[in-house]
Amino acid sequence: MNFSSQRYLLFDKLHFTPSSLKAIGKFLRDLKSTNSRDSFTRFHSARHPPGNVPTLGYYSTNTVPPKYPADKETVNVYTEAVKINNKVAVAIICNSSVETIFSQAVNLSVNTTTTQAELIGLKLALKYVRETHFKNCAIYTISSSAVSSCTSEEKITKTASQCRQLLYDSNHKTSLHLIKTLKRGEGQLAAQKLATSCTNSPESVDWSLGALKNSIATSLQKAWEDEWRFGKTGTHTRKFFPTPPDASCLMNSYINHELTQILTGHCSLNRHLHKIKKVSSPICQCGQEEETVNHFLFNCSIFSEQRIPFQEACRKASTGFPPQLDAIPKTKELWEALKCFIQESKRLKLRGTELRQ
Repeated sequence: MNFSSQRYLLFDKLHFTPSSLKAIGKFLRDLKSTNSRDSFTRFHSARHPPGNVPTLGYYSTNTVPPKYPADKETVNVYTEAVKINNKVAVAIICNSSVETIFSQAVNLSVNTTTTQAELIGLKLALKYVRETHFKNCAIYTISSSAVSSCTSEEKITKTASQCRQLLYDSNHKTSLHLIKTLKRGEGQLAAQKLATSCTNSPESVDWSLGALKNSIATSLQKAWEDEWRFGKTGTHTRKFFPTPPDASCLMNSYINHELTQILTGHCSLNRHLHKIKKVSSPICQCGQEEETVNHFLFNCSIFSEQRIPFQEACRKASTGFPPQLDAIPKTKELWEALKCFIQESKRLKLRGTELRQ
């Protein structure tokens, strides 16, 4: 979980290291709040005052761009996104006048659209342009929707906003080119080949927000199960529910006060009352043994008549009588029979000294 979440954060250049599940949860809440804000507010800063949205220009070309620029002070950057067999990747190829000087490919979430992937490709290209020493940089793409998001649309996504700011900051040396021809040049084909090879990589990392949420949910579930399994309290309750999933019957069941007593062991049976010094003896009124939960449910002769339906349910479920405590919640008939027996006995509504003879 730490690797995928860090990859997600590092990709967006957010200086944040998740140190705990609580910290990651706070990041997700902050991210949701940020995404709900107006896109203009997210984009603008002191250097980009609100209400003054720059409309950035770009070039349209119907000709295939050259693989290498003629000028030694210029670099051509080609972006290409591919989606193959539910795998999405984007790549950039950066060519100087004589050779390819930089390339990068990134695997994306399966839910990423081609337009979103192209935007991410432009973002990668613009980040490279920001760091390069070349005086002139030409970025080539075939995605008209991505170009429109980066230059003129008012309602933009977070990635488009970041692209627009990067393009605005490097506008003095960067030109954005939309290739309208269906025929791809050598530079575009090289980027396409790199992106395709990236989708075949076995080390594909899903850094999407959905994947991060699923990773957090899985980790929370495991932490909960470990805490339940190795906890120092709740020993009696774990006899009914060894693992958290075993307690699924509680989701659609009314849990009254009497049932809670049986499940927790904190009840008005003499064993517990004696333990907390409320009665002088832990022995049951039937005189057989200490009045524990097991004795009350399975052995006490005072409630033999009320126990008959419970015994019959055990026979039908082929669990035998008395059943194991953890077998009761797993069978709906046994669970309902248990609740019925507790209610019919009325024992847990009485103190030990008030038990009917």
